[in-house]
Amino acid sequence: MDQRMQLAEVAPEGYRRVYALEQYVSGAVEPGLFLLLKLRASVVNGCAFCVDMHGTHLLEAGEDVRRVLAVSAWRESPFFTDRE
Repeated sequence: MDQRMQLAEVAPEGYRRVYALEQYVSGAVEPGLFLLLKLRASVVNGCAFCVDMHGTHLLEAGEDVRRVLAVSAWRESPFFTDRE
């Protein structure tokens, strides 16, 4: 049985606002950077489910595994551009 919280039901207004932000950001940056941002947000939030999901999406999109792993320490990593 799936025990994950259904955010749209628990906090519908918050969910709508977060979804609106996601829609805005996804249109403002290139797709690869958007996926990296989602992974970084998941790391900061400490959500293992989301880290796994977004990391998997990045790998399926062809992202280098070293960059996926380095998202948690991006400031010290040589794998990212200034924009990223």
